[in-house]
Amino acid sequence: MTIYQLVDKYNFIKKIVTTGGIKLKWSFLISGLILIVISIFLVVFFFIGREMLLRANDRLCKSLANSISATEGVITAEKKEFKRSLILQDMLQSISSGVDGLVYATIYDLSGSLGGKMKYSAHTNIKKQGTWIYKKLFNEIKNITEFEKKKIIIDAVKCFQYRVPFKFFKGSKSETTVGLVEIVFTEESVTGIIRWLLLFIATLEGLNLIICWIIYERNLNCQNTFHQ
Repeated sequence: MTIYQLVDKYNFIKKIVTTGGIKLKWSFLISGLILIVISIFLVVFFFIGREMLLRANDRLCKSLANSISATEGVITAEKKEFKRSLILQDMLQSISSGVDGLVYATIYDLSGSLGGKMKYSAHTNIKKQGTWIYKKLFNEIKNITEFEKKKIIIDAVKCFQYRVPFKFFKGSKSETTVGLVEIVFTEESVTGIIRWLLLFIATLEGLNLIICWIIYERNLNCQNTFHQ
């Protein structure tokens, strides 16, 4: 489609091109170009901002997991697995309290060292502490050896799931994976602020375009009245 066909197809473009003074046309054209530039900026801003927020949330989850792993000395000093579970439960509750967008955080016992093999050693939902996990879930998580992130849906809500191995004697030859830390955040809590900001700016630009069109129409009417 050529530029002439485009102009001829849409009446509002044809009206702008064929009527009004040169200054009026230029002002409307400049406003349109500004809108296009801002739209491109918004798209770029959205993707860059979203990526930055995701990376920040990755660091937060790793930090939470590392805070739990830092209790290794206290955990290994306690010989009773049940008491180890209580220590981890207190730790989990304290570090997850007040964290926006947190759906849940839990620690799975994969070895029997944290309160019972194939059990929730700790959970933000305290009712789940010490309960059994499904065998299918256990088989899914037992071989995870490094940080893992993926998208999941919980009750029709999009979420990010983070899994980090819980290890004893980390960094030494005796390093052993004894459990797994799992943290789930809602996607909205991570990237929602970017979408809202994008919508706000887009709304302002839409209003700006409407105002430009109103000004154009008024100036056009004034010119027509003057010529009559």
